[in-house]
Amino acid sequence: MKNTPQASTIAAIATAVGGGVAIIRLSGPRALEIANLAWKGPRSLGPADERRMILGKMRNPQSGETGDQAMAVYFCGPRSYTGEDVVEFQCHGGGLSAKATLQSCLRAGALAAKPGEFTLRAFLNGRIDLTQAEAVADLIGAQSDQALAAAERQLDGSLGRRVRAVRDRLSDLHAETEVRLDFTEEDLDWTPPDSMFRALAEASTELQKLLSSRRDGEILRDGIRTVIGGPPNAGKSSFLNLLLGRDRAIVTDIPGTTRDTLEESAHIRGIPLRLVDTAGIRDTECLVEKTGIERSRAALREAQLVFWLCDLSRPLDGQLPDSQMITSCPLILVLNKSDLVPSPVLPDAALALTPHRALISARDGLGVAELFDLVESLVWEKPHAEAPEYALNSRHSALLEAAGLAIAACPRELEGRRWELLAVHLRSACDSLGEILGETIRPDILDTIFGRYCIGK
Repeated sequence: MKNTPQASTIAAIATAVGGGVAIIRLSGPRALEIANLAWKGPRSLGPADERRMILGKMRNPQSGETGDQAMAVYFCGPRSYTGEDVVEFQCHGGGLSAKATLQSCLRAGALAAKPGEFTLRAFLNGRIDLTQAEAVADLIGAQSDQALAAAERQLDGSLGRRVRAVRDRLSDLHAETEVRLDFTEEDLDWTPPDSMFRALAEASTELQKLLSSRRDGEILRDGIRTVIGGPPNAGKSSFLNLLLGRDRAIVTDIPGTTRDTLEESAHIRGIPLRLVDTAGIRDTECLVEKTGIERSRAALREAQLVFWLCDLSRPLDGQLPDSQMITSCPLILVLNKSDLVPSPVLPDAALALTPHRALISARDGLGVAELFDLVESLVWEKPHAEAPEYALNSRHSALLEAAGLAIAACPRELEGRRWELLAVHLRSACDSLGEILGETIRPDILDTIFGRYCIGK
């Protein structure tokens, strides 16, 4: 995508409200001019002060009245986050101080930035590609160390470099194919067909490698919807509190204490879980409890992972789920109170229910490490101690699949020397990969992508 110079100068608070220091960012062709109207220091900001912090005070550009102290720093474009002239003010934290500093900038002529507009300008000015721009949002929204590490890698350009390498190779093949159409009778130094077949196969393999991380990305971004189910008094609420590391659910010896679903977020070995604690499933005449049990059954149907808790100190046969509650998602039979029954003999029904079982004590934390090992292996479907190299989003996946289908159609056309059709498929693959990078993309797609960013980023 070509650079698109922006005529306006925008401003926004770039930090969360309530911290010790607030940062207000200005970006655009009038950044220096507006900054010197909204701030007063020992001297006016200028090129000689680039990247130097200078202490001054914010002021009302209309009345000249000064306000809170603020450090000002100037970044000359294109050596800035957005690629434009940027000025940042650091003032005392707190909502009122930050808003007053922003107001000074707006009164001096800046426009309020839209969500994600600073990062959008960085993309439009060629500072980052679209995969890196998307990584900024992933970085802010990361819910685990693994998600953070994957976003950092993408922001560093690792995904963009691999996609660009495939696109460049296919672009070379496309260019040669187009030339062949114009010089069909010429005996030029063409790439041998064997080399073209090999290049197509390598491109296809590379795209499949990238697509293999699609599920990792879905997990790290969205988490795993994990339902804690079981009969009353099996220890579900104690288990939820154990996973959260705090008392979130009420724990009593009275059956039916939990009447509704409770939803919380937790992490196991860097895996984000959206935990749903459910009401104990049993026959009851209580209307309120019946409603909670129906919600429990609905939650089980929507689950991606189920912890089914049973109390080892009671007979297991009556505690197992019926066939209507068992879904196709992985189910871990969590056998609680193992401190009371350290070597249980499981009935055949429990053995047949699932191969995934864990002995724990929700009260003492026994067996939790082994349970976490089991969760990790089920979620990743392989040992996964390190963060995934990439975390594709749904947009990346769809475009990689489209490019893969276009490449898959190429060998047949190459075999028949149908250069025109080969050129069509190669162009389609290049366009899909270019859209991942943002080199070929519609404005409405950009609006969708950057519309989910916070203001100030």
